[in-house]
Amino acid sequence: MPIPAGDIPLPTFVCFIRLLSIMNSSKFPSFSNHFYSIVEAILSPVKYCLFQVLGTQMILLILGETHHAHSVVHKVATSLAEPARIGAVGGIGLAIFYLSQIMLQSRQWHRSPAEPLDDPLLLPNSDSNLTVTLSAAPWILIKETVYSAVASLIGAYVVGRTEFRDRMLLSIAGALGPIVFLVLMFGLLGILIGVAWALRRLMRW
Repeated sequence: MPIPAGDIPLPTFVCFIRLLSIMNSSKFPSFSNHFYSIVEAILSPVKYCLFQVLGTQMILLILGETHHAHSVVHKVATSLAEPARIGAVGGIGLAIFYLSQIMLQSRQWHRSPAEPLDDPLLLPNSDSNLTVTLSAAPWILIKETVYSAVASLIGAYVVGRTEFRDRMLLSIAGALGPIVFLVLMFGLLGILIGVAWALRRLMRW
């Protein structure tokens, strides 16, 4: 999450990509969290657009293919373009807020070129990488669900969704989005690791 508060925060991008690089034994680019926070803030419209679409689809899946489910979701999402637009608009609002906060804290985040990157998540050979990343991941996921719900509310307000039920449904969809994304991402990663392991076993025969 890219909002600065005191120490340099751990952006979502850094946390999960760092974890993937550790699992893959690959080197993580040694840029500062400040840099990744700016990148993630700029990409906020895309991120929350994706979260909103995934959350809306999950609500449809949970409610089932019933007339009631479609009547409820159809009211706020006539097509995938509608939740995508709401998420993107809300993401733009949060991106503006993120970037303004980052600029206000730019002096605090300034590093001298000669100063080493002492963040353990940015040191590829640090033994504490995995522990720090795993301990930060649950808290970051909780924060992302909240911010995604806020982005949904902002987007709903801007596009003219005035009814309370509409906004509640959209915020629930937004909150579900990061969870669905995380499950899909690590599910796919698990499948790829399993396939790679199976192929390696076959090659040894």
